[in-house]
Amino acid sequence: MSKFEPYLALEASAGSGKTYALSVRYISLLYLGANPSKILTLTFTNKAAAEMKSRICDVLKDLENRSELEHISEQVGLTCKEVLQRKDEVLERFLSEDLLISTIDSFFAKILRKFALNAGFMPDFKIETEIQTEEILERFLRLCIQEKKYDTLLKFSINESKKLSDIFTLLDEFYDKESEFDPKKVEKALHVNPKQVLNILEELKELFAKEGAKEGVLKTFEADSIAEVVKKKYLAKDDLEYWQYKKYLTPKASELFEKLKVVLANYLNEREKYLLGELSELFYIYKYAIRSLNKELSTLSFADVTNALYTLLEDEISKEFLYFRLDGKIEHILIDEFQDTNIMQYKILAPLMSEIVSGVGSSEFKSLFFVGDIKQSIYRFRGGAKELFKYAREQFGVKREVLDTNYRSSKMVVEYVNEVFTQKIDSYEPQKVNSKKEGFVEVAFSDEVEDLVLEKVEFLLEKGVEPKDIAILTHKNKDAKMLKDKLLENIKNINVQTEATIKLISVPIVGAILDLLKYAYFKDEIYKQSFLVAIGFDWREPLDVSWLNLNRTPMQLIISIVRRYEIFEDDMDIIKLVELSSRYEDIESFLFECDSFSEDAKSEDNDGIKILTIHKSKGLEFEHVIVADRLGKKRGGAGTLLYEYDDIDLVGIYQRVIQREFIDKKYAKAKAKEEILVKEDVLNMHYVAFTRAESSLIVVAKNKSSAYEHLELEELKRGIVETKESSTCKDKPLHVMSQTLQSHGTQESSKKDEVNESDHFAITYGLAMHHCLEMMSEFTSTSLKNAYISTCNRYSSILSQQNLDSIYRRIVILLENREFLSLVERGKLYKEQPLVFGGERKQIDLLIEKDDEMIVIDYKSSKHINDTHIAQVKLYKKALSAISSKKVSAYLVYLTNEKIEVVAI
Repeated sequence: MSKFEPYLALEASAGSGKTYALSVRYISLLYLGANPSKILTLTFTNKAAAEMKSRICDVLKDLENRSELEHISEQVGLTCKEVLQRKDEVLERFLSEDLLISTIDSFFAKILRKFALNAGFMPDFKIETEIQTEEILERFLRLCIQEKKYDTLLKFSINESKKLSDIFTLLDEFYDKESEFDPKKVEKALHVNPKQVLNILEELKELFAKEGAKEGVLKTFEADSIAEVVKKKYLAKDDLEYWQYKKYLTPKASELFEKLKVVLANYLNEREKYLLGELSELFYIYKYAIRSLNKELSTLSFADVTNALYTLLEDEISKEFLYFRLDGKIEHILIDEFQDTNIMQYKILAPLMSEIVSGVGSSEFKSLFFVGDIKQSIYRFRGGAKELFKYAREQFGVKREVLDTNYRSSKMVVEYVNEVFTQKIDSYEPQKVNSKKEGFVEVAFSDEVEDLVLEKVEFLLEKGVEPKDIAILTHKNKDAKMLKDKLLENIKNINVQTEATIKLISVPIVGAILDLLKYAYFKDEIYKQSFLVAIGFDWREPLDVSWLNLNRTPMQLIISIVRRYEIFEDDMDIIKLVELSSRYEDIESFLFECDSFSEDAKSEDNDGIKILTIHKSKGLEFEHVIVADRLGKKRGGAGTLLYEYDDIDLVGIYQRVIQREFIDKKYAKAKAKEEILVKEDVLNMHYVAFTRAESSLIVVAKNKSSAYEHLELEELKRGIVETKESSTCKDKPLHVMSQTLQSHGTQESSKKDEVNESDHFAITYGLAMHHCLEMMSEFTSTSLKNAYISTCNRYSSILSQQNLDSIYRRIVILLENREFLSLVERGKLYKEQPLVFGGERKQIDLLIEKDDEMIVIDYKSSKHINDTHIAQVKLYKKALSAISSKKVSAYLVYLTNEKIEVVAI
C-alpha cells in the first residue's frame, strides 16, 4: 500500500537528509506515473538545481545498491523487486524529457518570457546579476528633471540630510517590497519645522535657570536640531525626578517635559509622513527608470524579473490566465529551502500552489511538497521570510512531517548543538544522533581571535587532519581575508582558499588557456605574461599565436590549444571548459563572458583550508569546522526604515530615530518586534555555523563583545579528533607542461603539431564515448539505451547523428566481448574515479573492485596502441598498488568500429 502523501511540508533540520528526501519524493512521483516535464522542482541556487538532477540520475542508475530503494518502495506501494524491474523504464523517461528542475529565478524568467510582449519586453531578453547602478541613477535624474521633480528631490535630500545614494537604497527597498504595500496609498505630508520642539526645550531651560540650576543642567536643554534633541538621555525617563533635575523640578517643568515628549512624537510622525510620501512619489520615477533601461537594453536582473512578473500578474493579466497557460504543464511542485522564499516570490507561486491542492486542472493526480528549516533562515536581510513556511502550510492545508535525525554530524557535535540551542531557539526539537563517530567539540576563549584560530588550525594539523578537511567560518568577508593572511604568514606550504569550492576559471590550467585566447584576441602583453608564468616559463619569452585562427569557434580554438600543448590528460576541468565553450559561436562573445562563468571546477585539486563566511557556508558541510568570533566591533546602526510585520503582512513602515521608542508606543511595539527578529537572525546564523561540522567543531570566542553573547557559551573540550584515512597520496600542484615552449610557440613548429579538423573531432568523439560509458549503471543493452539518450542530449549539437550512432555500435560490440565482461562481472564498479599520485591528478575511466583484486580499465577510441597510453595505465596501476593490499591488474580497452581489443598492461 502506497504511503505517498500528496500535500506535504517537511521540516528538515541540519544534516537530516533534506536532499535525500527530495530525491526520494521526485523518483516516487516518476514511479507513480508523473511526467518529468510536469514536475516543477525549485531550488535557490544553480548548484542545488544541478546537484538535484545529478542525484536523481545517480540514484536511478544504481538503485539496487542505494538506501533510497526501500523508501521509494514504501512511497509507491511496490516491492523492492517490482521497483527495480521498472527502473530502466523510469530512468529512460527521466533522461528523455525536458526537466523542470531550476532555480526560482530561472522559473520566473521562463514565465516572463512567455508573457514578455504583455510586459513590453522582447522574449529573448538577457539576464544579468544586476543592471549598472550608474546607468539607473543617470536615467532616474533625467526623468526627475523631465517630470519637474528635480527640485523636490534636492529639497528632500537636504531636509533629510541624505545623499543620493541613500535615497537610492530606500527606493530599492520599496522596489523589493512592492508586493507588500501600495506606495500610492502612502499618506503624505509637508516638511515640518522643528521650531515648536526647540522652543519647548528653551522654555525648560529658562524654568530650570529660574530655580537656580547649574550650568551643567542647563546645557542639557540646549539643541540646534532635532538630531541633537533625540539624543537627550532624559527622553528615556518617565519624568525628571532624578539626578540634579529633581532639585530644581517644578510642577510646571514636569508638565512642560510631558508636552515635549508629545510634541516631539508628533513632529517625528509628521516628518515620517513627509519622508514616506516623497519616497513613494519618487519611487514610480525610479521604477520607470529601471523599466525603460530594461526595455532599451533588453536586459533584466533577477530582481527585475520577479518585480516585472509580479506587476504583470497584478496589472496586466490575471492569475487565472497565467494558470490556464501553464495548466497541463505543471502537475507537481517541489520547493527546496522554502524558509528563504520572499513574499513577492510567494505571491507569484501561490496561485500555482493553490491550483495544485484544489485539484483543478487537466490531471487528477497532483501534489505539493516543500521542505525547509526555519532555524536556518538567515537571509531576512534580502527578503527571506521564514514565517511563510507555517503560513503556506496552514493556507493550503498541507500535512507537516519532521526529519529529526542528524546523519551528518558526530555524536559530540549533535549533542552539543542540542545543548546550546534547546533553550534558545523557539520550539527547538533536539535531533537524534545517527553517526557512529564520537567526534570532538571545543569552545575556547581569547580576545586575540586570530592567534587562537591559528593555534586551533595547528592543533588539527598536528592531529593528522588534512588541510582540505578544515573549514574556518567567519562573520564577515573582511575577517576571512585577515585570517587567510594570518595562516599564510605562520604556516609553511599551506594552501588557503576563501571559497568552499574553486571556480572553473580559477583553475590554473583553465586560466592559462583563457589567457592565451585573450592574448591572441586583445594583443595585451599582460595576458601573454600570465600564460607564460602559468605554464612555467619566463614571462619575457617570445610567444607566437599566429597559428590560432580566431574565425573558428571557441570550442575549436580551445581544442587546438589543448592538442598543440599536449595538456589534455583526461582533465575534467578542460572537459568542462570545452562543454561551456560549445555554447558560443564566436570568440568575441566567449571572451567577453568567460570571466563571469560561475561553474565550479570538477577537479579534486581542492586541497587547501577553506575560509568563508557563515552565510556562504549554508548548505555545505566540512569534516572539521572552526567558527571564529567576529574580529572587529559589533556593527552598529540599521537602515533608515523599520518595517513592522504581523506574520507575513506588512502593517507599518516607520522612520528609525534614536530613542523614539520612549515617546511613541506604536514605534516601540514595532521596534520590540524587530529586536526579536534580529536576535533570531543571530541565533539562526550560529545554528547554521555549528551544524556545518561533520566530525569536529571548535568555537573560538572573545571574552568581551562576543558575537555569541546570546548563546552564553562556556569553555569546554569533549571527545577526540578523528581523521579520515586518506585514499590517495597527498595532492600537489598540477604540472602542466613538460615540453619546451619553442617547440610549440613558433611558426617553425613541425607538421605533426599542426591541428586539423580530425583532431577536434577525435577529442569531442572521445568525450562523448566516455560520457556514454560513464552513464551506464551496468553493462547491459537496456542500460546502454538510457546512457545513449543522455549522450545524444548532451552532444547532439556538436556531433552528427552518424557519429553518435557509431558510439552506440562500438559499445554494443563491447557488451558482446567475453573478455571484457569477465573483467567486470561480480565486481563493484567505480566510474570516472579520481586519483592523485606523484603530485598529479588522474581520472580512471573504470575501477573494478573484487574480493581479492582491483582492476583498472582505460578506454580508448583510437585504433593504435601507443606508449603514452601504456605509460598512463602503468601509472594508475602503480598508484593503486601503493595504497591497496589487493592485487592490481590494468587493461587498455580499445573500442573501434570493427572490434574490441583488450590489452593487459
